[in-house]
Amino acid sequence: MKRNPNGYGTVTKLTGRNRRRPYAAYSDRYFVGIKPKRDVIGYFETEAEARSALAAWNRSRGTKMNATFGELFDEWFEQYTRTGSSSAVYAYSAAWKRLASLQKMKVRDVRAGHFQRIIDDMAAQGLSYSSISNVKTVCDFVENYAMQFDVIQQNYASFIRLPEKTTKEKERFTDDDLKKLSDAAGNGDRTAQIVMILCYSGWRIHELLSMQRDAFDPDTCTMRGGSKTKNGKDRIVPVQPCVLPYVRRFLADGGAYIFTKESKTGARVHIPDAYFRTEMFAPLLDRLGIRRADGSAFTPHATRHTFASLARKNGGDPLVIKKLLGHSPKSDVTEKVYTHVDLEQLQTVVGLLK
Repeated sequence: MKRNPNGYGTVTKLTGRNRRRPYAAYSDRYFVGIKPKRDVIGYFETEAEARSALAAWNRSRGTKMNATFGELFDEWFEQYTRTGSSSAVYAYSAAWKRLASLQKMKVRDVRAGHFQRIIDDMAAQGLSYSSISNVKTVCDFVENYAMQFDVIQQNYASFIRLPEKTTKEKERFTDDDLKKLSDAAGNGDRTAQIVMILCYSGWRIHELLSMQRDAFDPDTCTMRGGSKTKNGKDRIVPVQPCVLPYVRRFLADGGAYIFTKESKTGARVHIPDAYFRTEMFAPLLDRLGIRRADGSAFTPHATRHTFASLARKNGGDPLVIKKLLGHSPKSDVTEKVYTHVDLEQLQTVVGLLK
């Protein structure tokens, strides 16, 4: 007799005499903790009836039994992009690339060991805890999505063991680094100008690059934008006078966004985050010889740490700095008090940066 496919379930003849319905149809095996378990679909007088019931049970599970991990990710991710924040969408898209070895596997064949090998490899490569954690989160989402359709009976990603989280010293540009960036920006390097704007505003890279032209208010010389959290969304940050000419220069380029690049057709188009990181930011720092103290490469997030460090160094109010960065103030004061920070206070802190 032809063997049932993996995940299909089974039909078994029960032992003992005088059974009116000796044939049992069972679901595929799954685990509760470490204990294997099967669900009983029903008991039947004949083997044919049991197999018919098992087939009907499988049909009722939908058409996703043979779906690959990649197919279910695409379905889940398409839904997630409608409601997820832009930063989370970017992070999970990047995490998905780490799961290339699983993309063509049937979801019902993927086990915890497959996930763990990827996690362990990332840890061995020295990748950040957040990057590794994002991969686990994606695995969790896809596994839970598959469970909705009874493709699997448990979430195998829940068994993933993450490496120990270590706290690293925050990376920031030194005064010498800022001098190199400032000189390059003053000499017309457009990438250096964007980096200087980031260092003197505290925006996340995707927040800045996603700003459309109306995000800049020429009357108050402020920029409005933000994402990720309720404290980060729709916040106002004054433009520091030393980088204001760069913002106006980018606005003069035209296009729907403030910061654009020229396409092959000559049109001004949006600069994707990934393009900025790999094709603009990293090459700029290589040209200028800017590296971290241990010789490793900076990430664009160093600009936020630089902004926070400069603001604190020059006596900026910690609560106002949090407001500018889009961080939650709850550990310091009540939300009611914090929301009373006004534009003048924001301008005062930004004006301290030298």
